[in-house]
Amino acid sequence: MIKKISIINEDNIFNWVLDITKFKVKYPSVYNEYQNNLSEMDFFEIIEIIPHGDSVEEITIKIESVILFLSDGTKHKIFNTELINLFDTNYCEGWSIFSDEQFVYFIITISHFQKGALAIWDMKKKSCIFSYTEEDFCVAAIVYSKKNDFFIGLSIWNYPFVNNGGEYFFLIKRDRSFEQIQLEEISDIDHELIDTESCRPFLNIYNDCIDYEENKSIIIKKDKERCLFYYLNPQDI
Repeated sequence: MIKKISIINEDNIFNWVLDITKFKVKYPSVYNEYQNNLSEMDFFEIIEIIPHGDSVEEITIKIESVILFLSDGTKHKIFNTELINLFDTNYCEGWSIFSDEQFVYFIITISHFQKGALAIWDMKKKSCIFSYTEEDFCVAAIVYSKKNDFFIGLSIWNYPFVNNGGEYFFLIKRDRSFEQIQLEEISDIDHELIDTESCRPFLNIYNDCIDYEENKSIIIKKDKERCLFYYLNPQDI
């Protein structure tokens, strides 16, 4: 289990810094053209001047971004280059990193309630087992079903200037593929038979909570105003 998660630079989780020496060696002609401006150029400006398809990782100074302190006394370092490769960006407007018994969840907000990303790191495998970035993918909550080996999540998106928004559940299957799912709310349910106190809270403006009651195959979704229930049959996945 994770005892502590340490973020090296909370203002810039990606910690991207151009290695000008490596840039000069790899792209001498481009360096000669832009050498006076390189130190002021950002990640996306650098992408524009290097050959299409080249990896920015090779000209990035490798810096520790996140350190995971494990319960066995060891620690695992996640570098900026790994995060940049996972999310294909060095920019975000917000982030959240948390863990459960086995996984560490990296939730990245690229554009508030309009575009986001998620990566899941497995403590047993000591590697990332899932990453996904998309428009209208803004993770509000996610929970793992140990019994069924899948993840259930909730995405909430909103474009206020055009009065367009919504939410959907998503599933990360046993093979770690991603799928949006449509679920119908259960209206006739005895709330006393469901342990709504087990819902895990997530830090966002909606105060969402989500849990999966594995024995009854019921998703429990709570926000600051109500508690809703949905049925998800593992046999259908």
